[in-house]
Amino acid sequence: MTSLHILGAGALGSLFAHRAIIAGYDVVLVTRKEEEHREITLERDSNHLTHRFRTQCVSDTHPINHLLIATKSYDVLAATKCISKNLSSGSSVAILSNGMGYHDSLNALTPSHDLIAATTTAGCALISSSAVNGTLHQHYRQSGEGMTFFGHWEQSGDGMPDWLNPLIGSVEQCSWSEDIHSLLIQKLVINAAINPCTALNDIPNGALATDPWRGQVIQAVEEINEVLSNFHGGAIPGSLQDVVDSVIADTAGNISSMLADVRAHRQTEHEAILGFLLEQPMSPPQPKVAAPLLWSWLEALRARARQL
Repeated sequence: MTSLHILGAGALGSLFAHRAIIAGYDVVLVTRKEEEHREITLERDSNHLTHRFRTQCVSDTHPINHLLIATKSYDVLAATKCISKNLSSGSSVAILSNGMGYHDSLNALTPSHDLIAATTTAGCALISSSAVNGTLHQHYRQSGEGMTFFGHWEQSGDGMPDWLNPLIGSVEQCSWSEDIHSLLIQKLVINAAINPCTALNDIPNGALATDPWRGQVIQAVEEINEVLSNFHGGAIPGSLQDVVDSVIADTAGNISSMLADVRAHRQTEHEAILGFLLEQPMSPPQPKVAAPLLWSWLEALRARARQL
């Protein structure tokens, strides 16, 4: 049985912990504090599935052979450094976290320097959490199956590693990609068009299809296309507006991860989304692209972060 350690057992990490254990992995959750085990219930379409997971504290020195990172983007590097002692040249690391801008630094931390990047549109939200007799019990609700892709961060041409076969083979709409960078950019710009507007206005995704938010989404997409054309190698194939509208329709009843963070009084991932999109360093340096709405969202989220 292939072991799989998951760093970042929040909503996304817990969803993939369930997916991995169903796929036949020996799943271990990496935790900040000592826990004997953790019991997690995943609800989907009125069905409830509960698993009890083994845990390993970050202070433990037990080797980690296969690691899936699902932390918030701003915690990726610090959290990985905490367990770098557990990794060896034979360890495999994959990351599912939102946004961009940290992959190269993370790759430098992995002894094998063969980082697997991933992106997913699967949705999951925490419903309740409680400790009973020293065991943490968490209840999550899956809001959508989504689409998930894995691929080499640095194009090695080696194809999909064998250890990922069970997971990719057992999860609906999950596959390997030889062009993960393009898929990461596409997910980034979708998040940039949707998440900040929902977070700053405390509205579900579906509200973006109605006035007055519809006009903001259209303007945001226009600005994103301009930024992509100047700084990120050109616009994504097809109509970005159609892609964004489709995601809004498919997730109409959901709240974005950024809004969930705002409601929970947590830091948001604005730097890895809007910050990366707008401030990607260029050589030689280029003047800023005019994107007044995107900049206003980023400045508002930065102001909020300073108050936390």
